[in-house]
Amino acid sequence: MSHINLGCQLQENPGESSDDSKAGDPKQYVEEEEKKEKERQEKKNANAQEEDNEPWSTIQFYERDVEIGEAFCARERSVLVSGIKPGGSCCQKNFYISELPNRSLSLRSMLVNSLNIEFNYYGGKVFITNHSPFSIYTQGWVTNEIMNKHKATVVEIGANVGPVYVFCLEIYADLLNRTTERMTSAIHATGLEEIARCTMELNKMYHRCVIRISLQPYGEKYERNYIKETDHWIELKLSTAQIWLNKVKAFFANVKLQNNQN
Repeated sequence: MSHINLGCQLQENPGESSDDSKAGDPKQYVEEEEKKEKERQEKKNANAQEEDNEPWSTIQFYERDVEIGEAFCARERSVLVSGIKPGGSCCQKNFYISELPNRSLSLRSMLVNSLNIEFNYYGGKVFITNHSPFSIYTQGWVTNEIMNKHKATVVEIGANVGPVYVFCLEIYADLLNRTTERMTSAIHATGLEEIARCTMELNKMYHRCVIRISLQPYGEKYERNYIKETDHWIELKLSTAQIWLNKVKAFFANVKLQNNQN
């Protein structure tokens, strides 16, 4: 077992030779070290700011199977999907239905003053809080994995309920790793049927980094069996999970190409 000493001990970097001039002028040495530390902090802050500006998800609004407007990039760790933008507000960090083009009149009258869903993203986990005065309905493979339910289960989130834990990047990574391991084994064994099954499984992983929320009930107990049959729904695509999946699929596509050429 290794031992790490966190005591206050000053030690010369073994990869660098000592500088006698600095040793003879402590003030100059301290000033230079302070300058280096300031530069390191500025670089760290710049990287942190750049990372914070990266969207953790996109949010797309649908009416049945039709996309309405462009996908919204969620950059803040807390994002609201709300019916109407507050008067005089110039905030671009939230998603407002009232600003979408070609929205239906029924949508405007039903939602514009009451829809209010909050999404929070912390440490690879997504939480939903429904501040609306009506229930919303969500379905996601990882959501049901967290809740230990069948993958096709539609979960109702009641009015003013939350936060509800609906996505975990660690769980997604575990699912992706399992599929990757099976695909690797199948390629080494030249098992064409298993490769085909793993390819289908990788394609299905797309659905596991998506969260869909309907504003109307749906499922086998209702007239609407599928979310695309509901009048209004929202789709979140988790960015990091999709990036991981695309890299894995690109890697195996390249492996298959090389094997075909050989």
